[in-house]
Amino acid sequence: MQPRLRRLGVTALLCWTTRSARTAALYVSSSETGSCRNLPTVRPMSTASSVEDASVRVVRVLALHGSEGTAEEFPSRLEALKSMLATDRNVQLEITSVEGPFPKGGGYSWWTMKPGERSFTANEYGGFDTAAEIVLEAWKVDPPYDLCLGHSQGAIMIAALITLGKVPYHPSLGYIFNGVSFPNPYRKEVGALKIEASSSSTGASTVRALFIMGTDDKVT
Repeated sequence: MQPRLRRLGVTALLCWTTRSARTAALYVSSSETGSCRNLPTVRPMSTASSVEDASVRVVRVLALHGSEGTAEEFPSRLEALKSMLATDRNVQLEITSVEGPFPKGGGYSWWTMKPGERSFTANEYGGFDTAAEIVLEAWKVDPPYDLCLGHSQGAIMIAALITLGKVPYHPSLGYIFNGVSFPNPYRKEVGALKIEASSSSTGASTVRALFIMGTDDKVT
């Protein structure tokens, strides 16, 4: 199943959701209100007239919510970041938010676990392949994403996909892992990871990653 997405301008937020019926629904969120409305049809639209300032940089972001989150709600958590970048850096974020397939609490999760287990202690992520397929289908859209951002369980999903060598490409601006913990079922694969130096004179890593955690966080 290929995700059908469109760009509605540099201030648009695209939220691709999936339900148990595996049907894709598209939401478009206003950058000003953060509210989403369902779109019954999806048709490509030109964005040529939406960019008034040629100096504005559009950054395409693939975003994965945490446990019990939703694709519709998650972009609203990024409003402060969007506002700061637009004001201070003249950067507009275009966010595609993907939703986990498994109902949990008031939202969805990326996998299932036995009662009492946590993602950093579980030996197996139930339904991981199903969730991975959803994320990777969204990942392959054209033009490619500039940045991939995950929160909590969504960040663990991204880390697991990188560890397993499943990502189709590394975004040019890299990854943001917010509150990520260890993808325990893939401990052996994580230990076998190697960082390759780029061909640049600096010898910097070819993959950029920013890890965000709280000072009192004992998990991530």
